[in-house]
Amino acid sequence: MIRRESLMIDIVAYLHRTSVEQIQKDLYGDRKEFKKRFGTKSVLKFENEVKRCMKEIEDGIHPTLASVAHNVPFILIHKLENNKYEKQLITDFFHDINKLNENEKIKDNNDINFVIMSRVSASL
Repeated sequence: MIRRESLMIDIVAYLHRTSVEQIQKDLYGDRKEFKKRFGTKSVLKFENEVKRCMKEIEDGIHPTLASVAHNVPFILIHKLENNKYEKQLITDFFHDINKLNENEKIKDNNDINFVIMSRVSASL
């Protein structure tokens, strides 16, 4: 059985003539790109980028565009929009995605998405 979310991602990828993998990276983040851009030691650089992204959203930029432009996973932006625990969500996401960088047992993106989405949802 095809999951509804997978089907929706396939449709969006087709309509925008991009790959499913790119849509998933924009939604959930990419471990390798995240590590290159933000590092693994300090959450400060990532936190500052998320804050710049959120400021643009407050100024009227669409959340999807702002998240892609700043390389901030959209799922995190979506969770932050109406959440008073912003700093905790950012920190948890940073640590979770970096733990996944170290964990070679996770082979496909669906496992990563599940772990990150579960963690972010549990923080609410």
